[in-house]
Amino acid sequence: VRAVAALPAAWRRQVSYQVAGRDNPAALQKLARQLNVADQVKFLGARDDIPALLQAADLMLHPAVNEAAATVLIESLAAGLPVLCSGATGYSEYIEAAGSGVVLPEPFDQTELDRQLARLLSGEALACYRRKALDFAAGHDLCNRHRVAADRIEQLLKERYEAVSG
Repeated sequence: VRAVAALPAAWRRQVSYQVAGRDNPAALQKLARQLNVADQVKFLGARDDIPALLQAADLMLHPAVNEAAATVLIESLAAGLPVLCSGATGYSEYIEAAGSGVVLPEPFDQTELDRQLARLLSGEALACYRRKALDFAAGHDLCNRHRVAADRIEQLLKERYEAVSG
């Protein structure tokens, strides 16, 4: 919400920021009103059509400063959606590996997020990032990340057991 408010006035009127999820939006709604961007920020609630929302979007803005597994970033890659996210967001390493967006350095800096958002919205980087996301998704198995993680944990446990039991 702060990033939308920080945009130049002409851009702010053209931006629609869609927030989907089960979380209670009351605090963000209040902030949107305080920052005079309530008309640009729409709270959609829980949705079962996230792929369609991703396909309709121009950019995924995911500035969470503490989120272990942001599977929406993987979904964004699969949809070819450029991403602007914080480095603290789970799966942000996939955005970096794909070259499909901007991962903000830690610690989080609102000014840097605002600068990067303005840069992305003003240039032609989004088309390049979209192509890179689709190319990356085509060459990687993004749907089974949980299985890969579980297999690795099982392997490590087996190695640890074997080392301890001799």
